[in-house]
Amino acid sequence: MTGGLAGAQLFFFDKLDSTMNRASKLAEDGYPDGTVVVAGQQTSAKGRLGRSWISPPGQNIYLSVIVRPTLSQLRYVNMAGTLAVCRTISDISDLSPSIKWPNDVKVNGRKISGVLLESVIEMGMLKHAVLGIGMNVSLDPSEIPEISSIATSLSVELGAYFEKTAVLKILIERLDQFYNLVKRGCSITEEWVSQMETIGKTIQVRIGNQLLEGKARCVDNEGNLVLEKPDGSVLTLIAGEITLQS
Repeated sequence: MTGGLAGAQLFFFDKLDSTMNRASKLAEDGYPDGTVVVAGQQTSAKGRLGRSWISPPGQNIYLSVIVRPTLSQLRYVNMAGTLAVCRTISDISDLSPSIKWPNDVKVNGRKISGVLLESVIEMGMLKHAVLGIGMNVSLDPSEIPEISSIATSLSVELGAYFEKTAVLKILIERLDQFYNLVKRGCSITEEWVSQMETIGKTIQVRIGNQLLEGKARCVDNEGNLVLEKPDGSVLTLIAGEITLQS
């Protein structure tokens, strides 16, 4: 690892309800920036907006890392996570991963990874945050009807077996690189946007019970999506508030 931050302390469990839950407890107990929790299986994992995350045993990477950036740096941590996944895939294959704003990584139009960021803020100060990454390594989505049409994995895309631990090592190294850039105040927005598949597309977004359609014009420096509606008006979308429809 370049900076030795992400993964400086690593806990591995055969089975957890959720790596996010365990990492959050460790964060409350004072464990340092970069502490990583990995599980071989999760029984109650969740994705963004409370969606369940399917986590069968032994097939994929399930990790969460305690992060303690400044409040102003927090918005870039999700970028670090998705870019780390993209770089990992590019390092070990000739695949061309893309980011579906704000937190999914896709290969050939199907989801291979999702990133989740949860934070605890008190009195206007960031106590800690936890970045979760789920990455499909040897999963066969055809065996799981609810995701068979939308998900993929490294093994499916390349027709080869991947040793999960080797992929995990590279992923932590890449996360360390990008998170260290964030901590040093370097901008990673331009690289993040360069991997984005959403820009220029006509999309639908759900804000509460309201469904809007428009063109994804660009992403601003803080990672918010700028949507141009059919009437020409512009709306800036914050990731935590909306759901991007496929």
